[in-house]
Amino acid sequence: AAAVEHFSLFTLMAATDQLPIRLDMNMQFMPGEPVPALVSDLQTADLVEQLFLGLVDEDDETAAIQPELASSWDISTDAAVYTFTLRSDVYWTDGNPVTADDVRYGILRSLDPETGSSLAFQLFPIENAEDYHHGIVTDPGLVGVQALNPTTLRVSLEGPAAHILHILASSVARPMPQWAIDAYGEAWTEPGNMVSNGPFSFAESLPDDLVILVKNPGYYDASSVQIEEIYMWIVGDTSEALGRYQAGRLETTVLEDGVVLDLESAQEFRSDPKSCTYSYGFSTSQPPFDDPLVRKAFGAATNRVELINDLGYSEAPAVTFTPHGVFGHIDGYAEGVGLPYNASQAQGWLSDAGYPGGAGLPPISLWFNEGAGHEAIAERARESWFNTLGVSVTLQSLPWPEYLDFTETGGAQIWRLGWCADYLEAQNFLSDNVYGNQNRLGGWSNGSYDSLITQAAAEPDEVARRELYRQAEEILVESDAVYLPIYHFVTDRVTKPYLDRT
Repeated sequence: AAAVEHFSLFTLMAATDQLPIRLDMNMQFMPGEPVPALVSDLQTADLVEQLFLGLVDEDDETAAIQPELASSWDISTDAAVYTFTLRSDVYWTDGNPVTADDVRYGILRSLDPETGSSLAFQLFPIENAEDYHHGIVTDPGLVGVQALNPTTLRVSLEGPAAHILHILASSVARPMPQWAIDAYGEAWTEPGNMVSNGPFSFAESLPDDLVILVKNPGYYDASSVQIEEIYMWIVGDTSEALGRYQAGRLETTVLEDGVVLDLESAQEFRSDPKSCTYSYGFSTSQPPFDDPLVRKAFGAATNRVELINDLGYSEAPAVTFTPHGVFGHIDGYAEGVGLPYNASQAQGWLSDAGYPGGAGLPPISLWFNEGAGHEAIAERARESWFNTLGVSVTLQSLPWPEYLDFTETGGAQIWRLGWCADYLEAQNFLSDNVYGNQNRLGGWSNGSYDSLITQAAAEPDEVARRELYRQAEEILVESDAVYLPIYHFVTDRVTKPYLDRT
């Protein structure tokens, strides 16, 4: 899944005489083409965020919905129809006004099976969207997105879906310029052809080297955009990128885990939570994990703090599956939820399950895909389980494509996956991910959990919805313990003190 974490507009601190008109930053990896419907990585999401406005936006600190292209909206009493009033002062870079038709076209293009969007499923709460994507409905006029006039858009849903605003803030719901796509085809994303409507426009792209964005003078809030150019250098070697930063050739770059710097200013370092979770799942159809007591014992026997420290990571230990920074998970959400490390409790649960000291347990294997440090993490987890429970676990790995196929059958007793938010709402973690992994979870289901997720989808009150998510999370990681969260990702970054990342 693609994360939607992105950097928003860079602004400059006023009290400085080092104001660069050009910002140099490290992208780490070459992004894909900046097509909103086809975002599949963080780098491309960053580009899309700068080039295309969303109907609505998510606050960078709280993930709360706020206006962007839409200045206001009304919600029907059954929470199934959303009517948006669009700003009338937003223009494409070719001078055409951005209209409700452009938003409708963008959504339909993301749903069109010929587009091949891997994230089209996000839009399935919209009436007939799923059937249109699968070719069952062929008339786009039957999809619940209507442009009532140039500045009014109506979105009709299959049923209540209170998280739809977070979906409409994501890349797949961005307006797109049909006339430019019709004129240039796939080449519409090339510099010189691209028509966009955000704070920056696409100036140049050099494969594996550089992407250049320039300020869009026609942007409706151009006065707040103080950077004239952004140079996104593709420097995959983080040590090389850090050298460039220290030499003054980059204003900002990501740090690897475990890097300790002697910085001139504390302002330079910042660690931000990412909307991603690294976790293990249990197949509830595979002994001994068909017993929730065994699953709980393994969860409470996982010393996440020691694991992270041993590996030199800066990630945050996780006891909930939904990470910080996602709506539904703010301060207080995780209080009292989850299974933190507790050796005596873990041993008691395993004994209560009939396996005192691990005696009588069948062979157990932990599966993970090759690469990216997964074996090192698995080694620490196995060591924690052995030291706490006296249980020996075999480690098994496969190449990524084979791993996905194998775990999808539900044959892996314990398996690892990471999940990054497609949109910043707990529904994406607790519904989209969980139901999408039911095969891997051995067909796990829980009627109370299902009811809570259904209620949350129909609950417009944010406080009430957050409580429903909390109860669902408690079932997922504690009472049923089908997921074992390991850590939430963070991004460690250095930024020159004369820049303010907001």
